[in-house]
Amino acid sequence: MVRIELKRVLFCLGCAGMLVLGAHQARAQVQPAVEDTSAASGQAKDRDAERAVQAFWPMLLQHPEGQNTRVGYAHLLKGDFSDAKEVFHKVLSRQEAYAPAHFGMALASYRTGMEEGDKGTFAEQTLYHANQTAVLFPAFEGSYRLLGKIYTDIEDYENAVDAYVRCLAASPTREPELMRAVATAYIKTGSFSEIRDKVQDELLSTGNEIQLLPVVAQACASQGALDLAMQYYGRAFSKMPVEMRQRYHDVDLIASEDELEAYRRTAEDPVARREFLARFWAKRDPDLMTTVNERKLEHYRRVWYAMADFSVKVKPWDRRGEVYVRYGTPDYRSRSGEVAPPMPPHVERIKEAIAHDLYGPEGMGEVGRGPVFPIQRMHEVGMDFPSELAPGMDEGAIEATDANGMPFLEDDPLAPANMSALDGDNYKVTLAEKHGQATGGDVMTFIKWESWVYTGVNGGIEIVFTDEWSGGRFDYAPLPPPDQSETGTLRKMSRLVKHSPAVVMRRSITVTPEYYLPGGREAFLDFYYDRATFRGEDGNTRVEVYYGMSPKSLTEATRDGQSIVELGCAFALFDPETGATLQRSEDLAFRTTEELARNKGAFIPNQLSIEVPAGIYEMRVQVKDLVSGKSGIYKERLEVEAYHQAGLKLSGLELGWHIGTEGGQEKYDKGNGIWVIPMTTKSYQKNQHPFVYYEAYGFTPDAFGQSRYKLEYTIHSEPEKGGGFGRLVAGVGSLFRRGERSPEVSVSTDQVRTGTDLQEYFEMDLKNAKSGVNRLTVRVMDQVSGAETEKEVLFRLERD
Repeated sequence: MVRIELKRVLFCLGCAGMLVLGAHQARAQVQPAVEDTSAASGQAKDRDAERAVQAFWPMLLQHPEGQNTRVGYAHLLKGDFSDAKEVFHKVLSRQEAYAPAHFGMALASYRTGMEEGDKGTFAEQTLYHANQTAVLFPAFEGSYRLLGKIYTDIEDYENAVDAYVRCLAASPTREPELMRAVATAYIKTGSFSEIRDKVQDELLSTGNEIQLLPVVAQACASQGALDLAMQYYGRAFSKMPVEMRQRYHDVDLIASEDELEAYRRTAEDPVARREFLARFWAKRDPDLMTTVNERKLEHYRRVWYAMADFSVKVKPWDRRGEVYVRYGTPDYRSRSGEVAPPMPPHVERIKEAIAHDLYGPEGMGEVGRGPVFPIQRMHEVGMDFPSELAPGMDEGAIEATDANGMPFLEDDPLAPANMSALDGDNYKVTLAEKHGQATGGDVMTFIKWESWVYTGVNGGIEIVFTDEWSGGRFDYAPLPPPDQSETGTLRKMSRLVKHSPAVVMRRSITVTPEYYLPGGREAFLDFYYDRATFRGEDGNTRVEVYYGMSPKSLTEATRDGQSIVELGCAFALFDPETGATLQRSEDLAFRTTEELARNKGAFIPNQLSIEVPAGIYEMRVQVKDLVSGKSGIYKERLEVEAYHQAGLKLSGLELGWHIGTEGGQEKYDKGNGIWVIPMTTKSYQKNQHPFVYYEAYGFTPDAFGQSRYKLEYTIHSEPEKGGGFGRLVAGVGSLFRRGERSPEVSVSTDQVRTGTDLQEYFEMDLKNAKSGVNRLTVRVMDQVSGAETEKEVLFRLERD
């Protein structure tokens, strides 16, 4: 079993589905002066050591060994673990029952193991001294926290759970790092089926249900226990204060403008609000094959994270929380005072594009892992910025916001509506001294900042947050002052306005109010789909959805010695007026062959259908690889036609891979001895002949009870090269050859039949045609009533 490194505890749980951003940067309340190992020196603070110094400070001042022990902690904070262990060892040799020295020894042993890359090497020492600390000073939560870490490292998860719960009992907290560690330990116990009872029993001893239950819910969701996850959230909501619970249910930050207006109209009507929210979330359900809405679970997770990580001084969260609830975990996040992770190429491209627009071609060479948007660089001589805000300024929400929650930019000149008007040679932005890019560590800044990049939002954006007064209030980075000595300052500054975080967010919210791609781009499964509508039963319309899955995109499994793929197909129709949702789903298994995987254009077909009243629907179509878990979903607005009304009606046109009259699967049965296997890709390879199936309804009979009508088929083609198109073979046996220069071919035929409805199909013999996109139009003319109607469909020929 793979060991979990301490520095990657959060990352591991994030990979399980919680999308973790990183360690919480809560300010340590250390009373004594310790060496500043923060952003200026580039070394991350040792939070465990700082907590210990704070907790033990009275003992470190009053005990005879306090002075020596403080020296040991000074070595710890410097990273001199060997020297620290030597000091603590000497203290303990003289005073065995001294908790600060035991914890110092435990922490020094643990850090040594981390530094040497084998944490288990000093596990015994760490466990002994941490347990001694817990016995001597049971009120100190740090000893239990360290025990939880080392037990997790050596994969003793049962004891890790016990240690973390004792930690929470000693000091109830909402610290995200600890909460995630608890959830990770619960998951790793291997007794996931018993997690409900295990958690309930442990929570009774901590009294910390409101804090811990949402994390356990996230842990359940990460393991696929979605129903259990929703139950834990529900239990947490039932125990929360009303204001906190409303934060989870509020959709202000993710609703579109129209939805937001409708949502606010329900403020005084609880029943209407519940109905609105049911419709709201139903439209966003990303997996039609589960009973729980994953998007709602993700919203709950984001709200919890925003309240936990981004609420040091601003309640319920600062500006980072707003962005996080909308867009989730950034594709890339870098922060002052921390080593930035490697930058993926797709992130670098976005940052380079912004740098080019702001600073010109030479600016691209300076793109590092920090913000591209300029922030203040250096501490001005003689100006003292406090580490905390003045008394009376440490609570409350950020002021200076507009009605939409966006900040007023006091020095923000209005950007031109058409940003393309700014293009030209004279675009380089020249900044006043002490402002510039905070690149990959080569520019010092006293301003705390964070840079978030989203590659899937509005074509790719960077949002930069700064804590201008070091008080824990992160907001959008402000516009820097321009170099007033430059000509055309306003014109050049308009580029800064264009890329200023507040303006970028305004534009992005208009285009993309929210963003959610389950599992990231790597987990998205692409597939083909098509649809057509026909007359159904009892006045309804039958909507048929056709699926096409490439075998190469699916993960194979072995069952009974055979290679198979297993997948689920589903689609749903959502009625925005009534809020009703109708859906169908089906699980399939196909045996794979080398020929199937090798043939160009090969696909696995499927079809689902549902009957609904005519109207306008929002349709979602999904395919899920049940082996790999990858899933893809497409959405479109669908107008469902009414075919039971009087008058001539033409159904949709279904392209076929094969049409037969000798039987087949029930799902492909059109009635009257016709079976149609759909050609979902709409792309026909060499030697394949396109088939088309359709139905017509409501012909007017003549005096003899017969329907007389005319059928016309027209193909308009724009092949890549000129030449003969081939021939069109109608089901009624007509042939037509087109001239070599004409881009269009038509065939028509007069028909007489008994009855007022028609089922028809035909085959197009296009083997001599060239590659290209073609448009087929089917036109039906009632020669008795004079009514006529037509439908068209596009398909592609791949002949080269």
